[in-house]
Amino acid sequence: MVLLDLSAGGALLESRARMNPGTRTELQLSGAERRYLRGHIRRCRVSGLDPVRYEGAIVFDERLDWPYALAG
Repeated sequence: MVLLDLSAGGALLESRARMNPGTRTELQLSGAERRYLRGHIRRCRVSGLDPVRYEGAIVFDERLDWPYALAG
């Protein structure tokens, strides 16, 4: 899975596995310390065909606190 974009409210990911809208999920970010961001898949679409890739959006349950998340 590849993180394409990250905001305080969600993330955009690309994967070779289909992401089912409505599914609960957890995104794990590693850096100075590990963060677990819980939410749900909002949407998913095919983004490439050879090989098949999917682009999906996750909406977080709680907004990401940027200063805290980036502190190391």
